[in-house]
Formats: sequence, C-alpha cells, structure tokens
Amino acid sequence: MSKRFKAQDHFRYKRLGKRWRRPVGWQSKLRIGKGGSGMSVSIGYRSPVVSRGKTGGATVVNVYNVDDLSKIGSNGACRIAAGVGAMKTKLIQAKAKEMSIRIVNMKKIRRADKISGAIEKRRTDKVKEKKKEAEKKAIEKKAAEAKPEPKTEVKTEEKAVSEAEEKNAGNSKAGGQS
Repeated sequence: MSKRFKAQDHFRYKRLGKRWRRPVGWQSKLRIGKGGSGMSVSIGYRSPVVSRGKTGGATVVNVYNVDDLSKIGSNGACRIAAGVGAMKTKLIQAKAKEMSIRIVNMKKIRRADKISGAIEKRRTDKVKEKKKEAEKKAIEKKAAEAKPEPKTEVKTEEKAVSEAEEKNAGNSKAGGQS
C-alpha cells in the first residue's frame, strides 16, 4: 500500500485494500482536493528525472541470460526477468557476483536456491534408492546361489518293487468287480 495515496474511505471498507482508486463522486471532498481529506495522485508527486528508473543511483537493466550482464557496467544493478528459470537464475547470480553487479530482485534468487536445493535432494534420494535396490538384488542373487538344489529321490529297488505290487493289486481288484 502506498504510504501517501490511499483510496477514499480505505479505513471503512476492507475491500478497497492496498490500491489507489480515483474518487469520482459528485460530492467527494477528495476529488475536489479539499484540505484534510487526503492526498490525491497528481503529476507534481513524480520523482525527479535524474532518479527515475534507478535504484540506489544505478540504472536497472533487465537480464534474460548470462550474456546480458555484459551490458551492465561494474557496480551496476540488474533485474532478472520473470521468465528466467531457476537453474539459469543461479548461473546469472554467480556471474553477477563475480562481476560485482547488484541484483535488485533477490526474492527470485531465494526461490531459485530453494528449488535447486529440492532438485539436488531428489537426485541424491534417487541415487540412494538405486544403491539400495542394487544391494537387495546382490543379496537375493547370493541367496539363490547359496541355496542348495532340492534333492531328487533315488528309488531303491525295494521301493520300485513295492510300487509295482501296489499297482498290480489295484488292477486285480478292479478286474474282479466287473
């Protein structure tokens, strides 16, 4: 919210919020410019020509990539464009620090730091998961190799003879009933 210019009755209605709205009412004292009713936006409040478009005495230049920093002199100021992503912002920040150029929108830098930290964390987590999976597979493989194969039973002659007798006994019973 502007410290000077507030919408008429801003204290009465919350919905007016932080914006300036020009008063248009027929009886509006703020529109007429009656004393004590508040300040109205007018050309006389404009900043001097020398200081327009500057921050801290330095002209601010929009930067879209690392090459744009070469347009700015040393001890200049830059504003990283809104369309620039987090990774490119980090590169611009490093180059600006090297060239001693001040970045005006540090909020974007903080956001880029946060995003790149999250990306780095995801990468390390992914690497850890892959290592764990590889270890599991190695353990399973060792367990499979160490596990003895099931023994096949060797039929002895006695078992073979007894099985043959059981078959014959079963066939003879079946034959007698029919």
